[in-house]
Amino acid sequence: MILLDGSNDGIFASKSSIFYTNNWTWEFVIKWTSNTGTYQGIVWGEGATGSGDSGYQYLLALYNHTYFHYRISNTSSGWGNTNTANISFTPSNYTHIVWQFNNGTTYLYINGSLWHYDTSRGAYNGGSDSKMWIGCRNDLAYSSAASIPIARHYQRQLSGAEISANYLSYRYRFN
Repeated sequence: MILLDGSNDGIFASKSSIFYTNNWTWEFVIKWTSNTGTYQGIVWGEGATGSGDSGYQYLLALYNHTYFHYRISNTSSGWGNTNTANISFTPSNYTHIVWQFNNGTTYLYINGSLWHYDTSRGAYNGGSDSKMWIGCRNDLAYSSAASIPIARHYQRQLSGAEISANYLSYRYRFN
């Protein structure tokens, strides 16, 4: 279990091109223990200036417990922002979040149900050599105060049935 207190902490995975393709899924079970405001990082792959990393890849953050904010370096909108509609869950409870990108379409599932999608992205067009940060931004800013028992990356899109089954198994384990 990852426990973050929101004070410039997080974890990172080493640089790997497996994170940066046209077809991926991130799956989390997460409970925010307090509202640290602004962008509360969930997953953040953005090269740090001067670090040798390749620049903009993608990020997903919760904005002030109000909505999700994400960016994906892509051929249609560049490094364009997307802000979703207001959230539909209680941040102080464990929540199953699945975020997918598949050849230009993004999907966001909350507790096993498709909650948001966007077909306007185009192909992935970012770098491939940045570290992947969990629970914060690449410089440890925008850290989340959260408990994260599950953080998984898949090199494919999960089916709706897989997402629903995973949610049901996690639901009984964590809530």
